[in-house]
Amino acid sequence: MGTGSRVEWADRPGGALLRAAVRAAGAAALVLASLSTLAPSAQAAGSRSYAPAPASAALGPHWQLAVTTPASPVDGQAPLPFKDIYGAGPAATAFADLAAVSCANVFFCAAVGQYQDAAGATSGLLDVLWDGRWRAYAAPEPELDPAGGGPGIPGFPETEYSGLDAVSCPAVGTCIAVGSYRDSQTEGWGLIETFSDGTWHPLAAPEPATNPAGEPPGREDQTYTGLYSISCTSGTSCVAVGMYSDVLNFRYGLIDTLSGGKWTALAAPEPPLDGLGAGRGTDDNAEQAAELAAVTCLSPSYCVAVGRYQDAKGVSWALADEFTGRGWAPEAPAEPDAAQTVTKSPVAVTSSGYGFLSSVSCAAPGQCAAVGAFAKPSQQRYGLLDYLSDRKWSAVSAPEPLRDASGAGAGSVASGPDATLSAVACSSVESCVSVGNYMDSDDRPTGLVDVLAGGSWEALDIPEPGVDSLGGVPGSDVTGEAGASLTSASCQERGICVGAGTYNDSIGNSVGLIDQYSSGSWRAVAAPAPNGPFQLGITDREAVTVTGVACSPDGTCALVGTYEDGQGDTFGLIDRFRY
Repeated sequence: MGTGSRVEWADRPGGALLRAAVRAAGAAALVLASLSTLAPSAQAAGSRSYAPAPASAALGPHWQLAVTTPASPVDGQAPLPFKDIYGAGPAATAFADLAAVSCANVFFCAAVGQYQDAAGATSGLLDVLWDGRWRAYAAPEPELDPAGGGPGIPGFPETEYSGLDAVSCPAVGTCIAVGSYRDSQTEGWGLIETFSDGTWHPLAAPEPATNPAGEPPGREDQTYTGLYSISCTSGTSCVAVGMYSDVLNFRYGLIDTLSGGKWTALAAPEPPLDGLGAGRGTDDNAEQAAELAAVTCLSPSYCVAVGRYQDAKGVSWALADEFTGRGWAPEAPAEPDAAQTVTKSPVAVTSSGYGFLSSVSCAAPGQCAAVGAFAKPSQQRYGLLDYLSDRKWSAVSAPEPLRDASGAGAGSVASGPDATLSAVACSSVESCVSVGNYMDSDDRPTGLVDVLAGGSWEALDIPEPGVDSLGGVPGSDVTGEAGASLTSASCQERGICVGAGTYNDSIGNSVGLIDQYSSGSWRAVAAPAPNGPFQLGITDREAVTVTGVACSPDGTCALVGTYEDGQGDTFGLIDRFRY
């Protein structure tokens, strides 16, 4: 039997790795409304351009700071608990990081992430809007996990960690959040937090008794478990996905399901053959490695989870697992053919290529969109758009605008194509929005928005604010400050969609951005931040970072992330929007 080798996928589009990358670049919030009524000012095959609204255009409903006082000193600042589970208060130099948000309606939301205490420990952060005000909770840890370990121990840094990556609130008064923590024996566990009756209840994420190789879960230094995404259709029906390691240190995708009041675990199934006819990696051939990055459920009997797995030749492939009430069925979704790529040359993945999916959204059972990236053997990377219809996956390479705001074209063979789609959301079977980034022909990062309308995907050219409050104009290739990357998306049935990512201005600030579509045109404004660099006129490089967005059926939207003040403190950020 093969010896375990822990595979580190540095580009994994989820969890702490994603948040660290987003913090380094800055952030943006993009609001897309009624995709079916967008009015282009100019159109070319595969791309659309939209004229910015004039300065006098009315914004109508607008984003504003969430009313987080008195739980926090100022509105919009994520409140922190008075003490964590180790008995310590927040650090004097503040650090808080919100990763995700979910709202049942305008009156009930939950935002999750992590923060640092005065002793240097990192604790999961749970902020809840309930009964008209925000409350902060330090994530509790299970009294006992399946290996016999208890919560982390104060004064032992290797055990003082927990963090939350995702949350789902299916009804008022009920939320389930997921992430990871270290127990008293330094073992890493997936963490499930359930909010009910005004209290968070912790659970160590269950792991399968054995995997397809017959091996039990890892323990001690072989242990790694994390949950990255969760989708709940009710307070008693949820699916959470991520990764766990077995006793030989090989990694498997993890599916945890809540049904009938009990959580059960399954190693994510993998296809027997990939697109080149190679078998899957296993413990025996020492190529086993898999993870699930995202999941969406329409009902207790229909879910789709996506991520990646490794075949017997060590090649990473996109992975989709579909649940139809009769068990989970795996597939390696299709990749685009040669005619759909920039280079017009064969793109079949070989031993030096790879593929992954980072997000999925379903408008109806059997009608889903999933996004990520795939690479040629030359390591040229393309955005990947997979669409499931009639139980069959089809694929296209993500289209890019003919010209970006700097006038540069899309990536080419000479410049080295490099694009990734990070998130997708669908408001109907025929209307979806995906977000990500690409490198333009000047080798500058540019935000990417692709919309599905009329049966085809097209790229949008999205405006940025004319001037921010620090005096910076949008970053450009000329100034050398160009930089944008969109990382999150959310849609409602009524056609309202929200995405999030990054945007840099011409003087090096990472500016929180909101692009709003109204009356046939776009208007760009800076995302609100409390006592922040863009309100106070601080001239040092600063950052407002948006990492998660969500909308509820009643028209309420919320975004979360971080903002920095002029003293080196980093606070969690919460903004609200009501249509």
